Amino acid sequence: MPTTKDVIVFTKQLATMLSSGVELIKSIEILLRQQKSKEMRKSLYQCLKKIESGSKLAEAFAEHPHIFDDLYIAMLEAGEKSGKLDHILSRLVVYIEKSEKIKGQVKSAMAYPLGVLVLSFIVVSGLMVYVVPTFAEQYSDSGRALPFLTQVVMDFSTYFSTYW
Repeated sequence: MPTTKDVIVFTKQLATMLSSGVELIKSIEILLRQQKSKEMRKSLYQCLKKIESGSKLAEAFAEHPHIFDDLYIAMLEAGEKSGKLDHILSRLVVYIEKSEKIKGQVKSAMAYPLGVLVLSFIVVSGLMVYVVPTFAEQYSDSGRALPFLTQVVMDFSTYFSTYW
């Protein structure tokens, strides 16, 4: 599966080639040979054949939704209709890069709470398996009735230690 970086590089290079006056088919042929991802190369080859047979760029790319999403296709259609495909592709690159940056920030922001949650689970598990049973023995030796919540914690600890 081609990465988002592969799509960004391809789109950026295609925009540059189109803005410098290279024909669309020739640009795709050149970029096709430069692709490292086999799946991307295969998809671009299929797109190239479709374009050579008379299809529009957006139609050809739309057949590969695992690489080019709906927004990408809509932007291509707008670029083809307006005649400013190179400008649209440049804007699309900026959008994709910003989108990836935000996704990275969200992932890193979620790492801390997830770490705290995992660590909390480990600490509570340790308490339930090792510490609470010690107190349970002391309370059972005293012979007094335990408060309701204390009894619930003791029972949960017993269940947790037995079945987990």
